[in-house]
Amino acid sequence: MGPKSRLIICDLVVLEWVEVGGFNVGYWLDLLMMARSGKERIVEEFRETLDRAGLELVKVWPSGVSLVAMVEGKLKGRE
Repeated sequence: MGPKSRLIICDLVVLEWVEVGGFNVGYWLDLLMMARSGKERIVEEFRETLDRAGLELVKVWPSGVSLVAMVEGKLKGRE
């Protein structure tokens, strides 16, 4: 990656907390994913994953209509 490069991950970003009766589809998907050895992630888990790859989280761009979001990352210490 160059100094101005950005990595964009399009994925579900699960909310950390859901109110009773609130939108909980992400958690059902997480249960299904675990059955197949996968996992949905909260923002902090995306931050940790990017950190292990030498990147930092810039911003999470929610879609506004579902849990799908764009997670923007860049090289650590770059513009």
